[in-house]
Amino acid sequence: MEILAGILNFFLFLFIFNIMFSLVSFALNIYRNRETAKKLESEIKAKVAANNQEHEVQEMVIDEVCGAELPKDKAYILTQENGTKKYFCSWECRQRYIQDNLLQEKMLPQ
Repeated sequence: MEILAGILNFFLFLFIFNIMFSLVSFALNIYRNRETAKKLESEIKAKVAANNQEHEVQEMVIDEVCGAELPKDKAYILTQENGTKKYFCSWECRQRYIQDNLLQEKMLPQ
């Protein structure tokens, strides 16, 4: 009878130990999942912020010579004496505008 009681106690100990081990493993998994979720959340927030910066609305301007539409920060700018600004898609368009305007000014009677 004592042998049977010892065997039953041993299995009861194994059963309780297994339950405790399972609870500790479960708790560790929850902790790891929370840490992973925090990392993923911060990565997603960073990607969303970067994506929002990429898609900010840019002010567009039109080239005075060829009529191309381009972002203002990519345009070549010519500021005239009266303070007005002219925008161009390339250096060549800017130069063509200057040449055409100089020719027109020379042809106008003064």
